[in-house]
Amino acid sequence: MRRRFSILLMALIGISAFAFDPGTRIAWVYSMRSFVNQGVYARVKLLSNREMALVYNTGDILYIRKKSVSDKSWGNPIQVSVDNTGKYNYTNAELSELSDGRLIYVWNARPKEEGEYPYKIMMKFSDDCGDTWYGEQDIYVAGVTKREGCWEPVCLEMPSGELQVYFANEYGVADNNQNITLLRSFDQGKTWVDETVVCFRDRYRDGMPVPVLLQEQGGIAVAIEDNGIDGTFKPAIIYSTLENNWADGPVGGSSENRWEALRSDCKLSANIYAGAPYLIQLENGETVLSVQSGEGRDEPNTQNSALMQVYVGDKECRNFARKSTPFQFSDSQVSVLWNSLCAVDSTTLLAVSSISGLSSQNGIWTATGRLFNSMEIENCEGRAERYGNFSPLYLGAEGYAHLQVKSAWDNSNLYLLFDVFDPVQTLAEEGEPMWQSDGVEVYIDPLNKNTGTIASGMFKLLCDYSGQSVYHKSVAGVWQEEENDIVCKSSLTQTGYTLEMIIPWSNLGGRPETDFGIHIKLHNNDNNKKFVHENLSGGNGDKPNTWLPCVLKGQPTSMISFVKQNSPVCIWVASGAGGERAIQYEINGPVNSPRLYIYAMDGRLYSSHSLESASGTLPLSVPDEIVLLKLVDNNKVLDSQKILLK
Repeated sequence: MRRRFSILLMALIGISAFAFDPGTRIAWVYSMRSFVNQGVYARVKLLSNREMALVYNTGDILYIRKKSVSDKSWGNPIQVSVDNTGKYNYTNAELSELSDGRLIYVWNARPKEEGEYPYKIMMKFSDDCGDTWYGEQDIYVAGVTKREGCWEPVCLEMPSGELQVYFANEYGVADNNQNITLLRSFDQGKTWVDETVVCFRDRYRDGMPVPVLLQEQGGIAVAIEDNGIDGTFKPAIIYSTLENNWADGPVGGSSENRWEALRSDCKLSANIYAGAPYLIQLENGETVLSVQSGEGRDEPNTQNSALMQVYVGDKECRNFARKSTPFQFSDSQVSVLWNSLCAVDSTTLLAVSSISGLSSQNGIWTATGRLFNSMEIENCEGRAERYGNFSPLYLGAEGYAHLQVKSAWDNSNLYLLFDVFDPVQTLAEEGEPMWQSDGVEVYIDPLNKNTGTIASGMFKLLCDYSGQSVYHKSVAGVWQEEENDIVCKSSLTQTGYTLEMIIPWSNLGGRPETDFGIHIKLHNNDNNKKFVHENLSGGNGDKPNTWLPCVLKGQPTSMISFVKQNSPVCIWVASGAGGERAIQYEINGPVNSPRLYIYAMDGRLYSSHSLESASGTLPLSVPDEIVLLKLVDNNKVLDSQKILLK
């Protein structure tokens, strides 16, 4: 009988660090934006009973509203406090749930008339999840003018049980400066002592503190607005270890315990105002920061038309990047101010804002964001169905048009299926560029170049809802249209359209090993009245280093068969635990004394190995990317094969 020999080649899975930014991104859902009620300075907190609690004020009255996570509407407002004397506006409410189950509500009492009544920080408790409140007290009293005021309190509970309230303070601070002051309670909030200045930049105004206990590092990170960084206000982080607990005195402007919040490549110009920060930490340890920013607005150096911008940072509360905008408004009469954030679960974020300048429904709004951090594409070789579930990726922050994506790959192609909600489809007018049609554009960096500008070897494919497509390759940073074998299939649905892109790996210069960069744009033309060209969250089509990490899952085995003998011997190349290459083999039929030889392509012998057991692992330490494997049995060559080790 004839015997058969097979070389089974497995692509190396070298798990390298992503060249692209692998952190969390936030896709805001335009259709889930919701007006709550009139009011300002709203904050939402997720309580341990899975209720959401919203606190805010209207004029001089403080409220709380609650709902379960799954409910769409909020319960009736519950009044927490009001100044019955008529002297104060109660505002800037903040809520914390303590480890003993109590809720603590802190706020700023601001006199309606200057010069007679002092600015104050006040607080109150609840033992029944906010249904009733007790123990109202003044915990700090400042001066009687704005120049001597105190502002924006936030409470933090330490692991020891110590309660802390941080606030911005001008009382007793000279020359129109401002510091961040801390009050402490060691008796569960009955009394407040030990007034401590935690940060102060001389001749500037540190303001609006929001503290977080970092999960892994265990320190205290506080987001502040800092006008001593560059021009007008920018977000900064101050830090103390738990052990130190601010014992070293105020964090100055040049302290190593103060740093700019935004990553260097996201740095804002000196004239761009970015104040009123808010800081939270996600379940995975990453930190999320919002600011009210004048970037791109008519008056960039003021808060007059600022929008809420959200950045994601690392577990150490640094390198905030991957900006997203929960509430998109082109009208510079609209302002989105005094914002806050709440993590609902590991996949969902809530943004809360006070919006003004609208034709109606001015007041408190919420927006829901979906969290994702990479695109994982499963191998569909041999599967009955090409596609699995929708990816977490989502585009739909700038209008009602939105998309979801499914993906797959095999040895020949990359498959992308876009389900687009867009009830009214429009094609670009004659002579206008194709991207003014409704459609989807995909950018791919298969070589993982991760450059700040478009570089050679990158590709983009634009397909409109009718199935027309145009394909470009970058040559020396210039997009050039190319002939291609790509298939774009389109079909209309009851709510929009689907697009399937079948991209042969050969059109990308070959299949990437494991990871590469991808970016997606949704183009929406509402009858030429409004054009939306929405980027995948945190990305910019012109900056590949902002594109999304994309991982090919389920690397296949590609069988190369040789009908020479009738006994199968399987050989494959894989990576070991430390990333080193190795040869594995398995003998599935009768052979006498098989031996494997490994040669360089110029004939030099690297090594030879006797295959003495039924299966095993052999070292493969060679400098070349191409080697020749030769299998010999009883001095007879059964077969040989060149293998590319990439």
